[in-house]
Amino acid sequence: PNDAVLYGMAPPPYATGTIARCFPHEKFNFLPKVEEAERIPFEDRIKKGFQLALSEGLDYSLAMSSVTVAMGNRFSQSSGKMSMKFLLSNPKALLRLAKGKIKAKLAGRPMLPKDLWKVKGIMTYGIDGSVYREKIKEQWGRYPLDFHGCTEAFLIATQTWDYSSMTFVPYMQFFEFIPEEEAIKSWRDTSYQPKTLLMNELKPGNYEVVITSFHGGPFIRYRLGHLVQITSLRNEALNIDIPQMIYLTRVDDQIDIAGFTRLSEKGIWQAVENSHIEYVDWMACKERVNNTPRLHLYIEPKDNTTQDKEQAIASIHEELKKVHPGYADLDRR
Repeated sequence: PNDAVLYGMAPPPYATGTIARCFPHEKFNFLPKVEEAERIPFEDRIKKGFQLALSEGLDYSLAMSSVTVAMGNRFSQSSGKMSMKFLLSNPKALLRLAKGKIKAKLAGRPMLPKDLWKVKGIMTYGIDGSVYREKIKEQWGRYPLDFHGCTEAFLIATQTWDYSSMTFVPYMQFFEFIPEEEAIKSWRDTSYQPKTLLMNELKPGNYEVVITSFHGGPFIRYRLGHLVQITSLRNEALNIDIPQMIYLTRVDDQIDIAGFTRLSEKGIWQAVENSHIEYVDWMACKERVNNTPRLHLYIEPKDNTTQDKEQAIASIHEELKKVHPGYADLDRR
């Protein structure tokens, strides 16, 4: 009871903010309180949550994977800028901060959230779960449990306690699945009617998810546009007899390279992260050069970065080949 949860979700009408309103508040203490968190900007919300967590402790964090990393970075940066007036009036916060600084100093690195709190769980969502998994472990001291959902469908699937692929949650909507090639064909030709499969007809592979809500509303055979990969038909380790999945990308949000392979946002993001270059943001697009389609990746480097441009290009190229086998095949042609 009264476990402290850092409020890192998008406020209503987004699904995560709506879910936060439905939490059993007698068992969870949101930092800051839900009513306040919904009113204030993100930066102020994180600052207030950090101050409250220093005083009251922190048990759980619930946020997008990228936001969880951003919060970890903000905590590390703001820990050295705390108001002396606040610390003197909050002895618990002062003691926690002092212990955290000692842990970080002994480890020979900047202070991280794991120096301040031993959290019971990190809950994340979004396309970037696998991209930031190791970074979240480094910052917070444990791996996140990822779930997949959206405003239209709320909860679709979630990781279980073995931290492997996600298990479908079949109680909120009826699922149908469009094989990837059928989905792409129908997106290109809107007159084409793709075939759908039921959950018991699935085989390992990629599919677009279709939902019909069990609880009313307008979503009847609604195409989410979400492309998932069925990794296995059951979780053998935990004896869960439901297909296992990972979320890949949106069906209509892939870059087709010469009709030979398709690159997803998640795959490119993973390659950029794996290259260990220091960056602020990136974007990718297909542009024509001398009437030939080219994949162009634009990266905004962090200030004062010392990484060589050609070395960065080569590193990302190699990581793309590891993440996207089709890209590696294209490179050999």
